[in-house]
Amino acid sequence: MLQEKSKELGNIQVITRGLYENDRFTFDIVSKEVLKLCNEKKIRSNLNYLAQYPYVKIGKDYWNVHENVILNLLRYRNQYGILKKLMRLAIENDGIVPKAALVYEIQLQTNLIKKAEKNEKTGGGFMSRYKVREQGYELRTELLRVKQTDKDDCIRGTIYQLLNALSVGNVERFMEVIMRTYCSTKLQVPDAFIEFLRDRDTFTEYGYAFLLGLKGSHIVKKEEVTNE
Repeated sequence: MLQEKSKELGNIQVITRGLYENDRFTFDIVSKEVLKLCNEKKIRSNLNYLAQYPYVKIGKDYWNVHENVILNLLRYRNQYGILKKLMRLAIENDGIVPKAALVYEIQLQTNLIKKAEKNEKTGGGFMSRYKVREQGYELRTELLRVKQTDKDDCIRGTIYQLLNALSVGNVERFMEVIMRTYCSTKLQVPDAFIEFLRDRDTFTEYGYAFLLGLKGSHIVKKEEVTNE
């Protein structure tokens, strides 16, 4: 139904309200582009997963990630503010990583759709970002192996430094930490990091993919499931 209606409708005006008691009602224009994003199969699927477990506990309060993501989509804003907040929380709470991965995929799919509409190159689309995430996970595995532990307390400082550099768009600082970390292992620095130098958007996309992997997010292979 949504797919059919989104083809018929142009811009529509809706009344929205913020997520807190003191927030006011506002009129928002939901464009056809926004409807198209919300109807995209992968975005819709990830939103459905978020809706099943929408909350993250922060101190004594609960933060509704799903509603914030929806509000950003309706107002045509990116999800990086949410993603940064989730990754900071995930440094000490691994259970938040899956939610961060879902938000990242929603943002990535949004970026790819927008670039396709402008006939811009997507730099390998999803697969290149997935590969970078797996390289982050490979580095994590090697660092924990060297430390002979399965806890990532020993790399939290590195993750924090990378996240800070990524948050302010500091490519030089990010690469400095990356080079220093890889030099402490026998792994080679991935060629994909050259892509970081293309532009700010590519740096942000690849950077968060790598950080997600470094925090333990990766594609579970069939043999891993079998061996559990």
